[in-house]
Amino acid sequence: MPKVTLGDWFCFSDKRTNFGIDPVRDSKYLFGDKKWADDPGIKWYREHFAKYLSGADIGDANYLFGTQQGQILEQVLKQCGDDLSRENIVKQSRSIRGLSLPTLIPGVTINTGPESSMAYTQLQLQRWNGTTWEQFGNVLSADEK
Repeated sequence: MPKVTLGDWFCFSDKRTNFGIDPVRDSKYLFGDKKWADDPGIKWYREHFAKYLSGADIGDANYLFGTQQGQILEQVLKQCGDDLSRENIVKQSRSIRGLSLPTLIPGVTINTGPESSMAYTQLQLQRWNGTTWEQFGNVLSADEK
């Protein structure tokens, strides 16, 4: 049965099949995996983390998730413009399309709609090769009918 691994609440894995899904770059393997060392989003996050959270554990996924939530809120406020009424904030929070965050798996975007305020609706399949996670296939989306 698939399980959520400790510290990787976005990485569901099954050790018997070496199969996993990851909509958000998992911080546990992300910062130790050389595959992401030159990634611009990871470089940005490392700089951001060093500046604002020096001394904290960069592998703690709560910091990564909090940063992403802050970026989503920033987008909502930009879309609101000068109208910060409750109605417009709700409207704009349900009108996010194609928002790419620097710490998401490439190809995964934030999308909300009038009937759904769920931000994370896409994932990338991956498998453990004994050394690193390898993505395979296309990004899958719950939005597709």
